[in-house]
Amino acid sequence: MTAIIYPFNDTLIPIIPHLALPDFGESMLKVIDANRKYLHGKDIGYIKNQPDTQICISDNLVDELKLCDVLIYMDENHEAISDDIAIVDMQKAIRLQKKVICLRNLPGDKVKELSELAATIETEFHYLCNDVQNQERFVN
Repeated sequence: MTAIIYPFNDTLIPIIPHLALPDFGESMLKVIDANRKYLHGKDIGYIKNQPDTQICISDNLVDELKLCDVLIYMDENHEAISDDIAIVDMQKAIRLQKKVICLRNLPGDKVKELSELAATIETEFHYLCNDVQNQERFVN
């Protein structure tokens, strides 16, 4: 199974190699950095001049969505990516029948829309963030 993390930035480098994806069995992890195209195809270790981690950087969310099984939508770069764009990104993934794990705080009505869309398309949407009230209501 392939999971992608988006949006990616350097603050995630220390934790990404240690992410355990136990439910996925044989798994592969990629990260998407749409702002630094020169990193496309490089390993995340390259950024900090560290050894390869076998985690590749891509610059194209749409292309990677077609190839992945799971989108992990982070709350990084919150200022650079509006809620509207984040929601459209997650809608694209859901429409492609990808499992979406949302770690970004979103308004409750938008979380409900994403959850309902996932249920209609028969895929999964998991809302896991600091907003505990919505988290309990919208995990399906």
